[in-house]
Amino acid sequence: FNGTTTGTASVEGGTFEDNTFAKNNVSSDYQAVQITSPTMGDVYIILPEGAQQAIKNLQTSKTYYTFDNALEYLTDGQTLQLTADVTAMTSTVVTKNFTLDLNSKTITGKGSSVFVIDGGNVTVKNGTMNNSGTNDVFYVAAGTVVLNNVDVTTTNGYCVNEEVKAGSKAEVTVDTDCRLSTTEEDGVGVWLGTLPRNSENTFGTANIQGTINATGDTAYQRQIYIPSDSGMMATPMLLAPSWLRAMLPTSLPSAPSRASTMLRLPLLSSTPWTTTSW
Repeated sequence: FNGTTTGTASVEGGTFEDNTFAKNNVSSDYQAVQITSPTMGDVYIILPEGAQQAIKNLQTSKTYYTFDNALEYLTDGQTLQLTADVTAMTSTVVTKNFTLDLNSKTITGKGSSVFVIDGGNVTVKNGTMNNSGTNDVFYVAAGTVVLNNVDVTTTNGYCVNEEVKAGSKAEVTVDTDCRLSTTEEDGVGVWLGTLPRNSENTFGTANIQGTINATGDTAYQRQIYIPSDSGMMATPMLLAPSWLRAMLPTSLPSAPSRASTMLRLPLLSSTPWTTTSW
């Protein structure tokens, strides 16, 4: 922001070149801090009061306030580890390959989706993620997400929204020691679809082993949801136990040239994966 103001603003989040504006208009309980970006130089960001440089690159030992800033300096294959709880004020677009070790800490989203996976491959492990913002915790357009020993909760969207963009591939793995929960009245634990619908050569895979709980109040709310107009396939059916196969959709198209989703489910009904509706 390089303009001038004649009134009073109340700022929560954002990036500014003008430190005077940022400091003079920051909302209560927030602070303006300086960071260095390889593309923007020295800028000021608005974060909750008390926010720390709690995102550490284990290979370089550098620490960062935000995931955007951390990923600007990250090289494929490196690991980011939290040293304290982090509030994510904006969505972070992931185009790189890395591991995120939550280190028994919590990421709280306040904006839209916490992570937008657009060609990157990320493994998230050992902690808690929640989003009280306006969208999902993970939005997956292309690339992969592996969740390992992670609790994911949302009150305003989907835990994982795998909406694969045209011509791309995406894969989500929810390991057995993960718990996904949504309480939003139209919320979904895992959404499997394509954007746009029936996109050619578009493939999504979901490997679900963990527990998914959805406790919203409407019929639309689901643990796992495949849109009826997505042109998706729920295959291979034989990977699901008989009690679950009976609940899988039977009218989805099977033409391999169209968009497809492979929904890999536990072999035994005694596994912790739980669903009661489609």
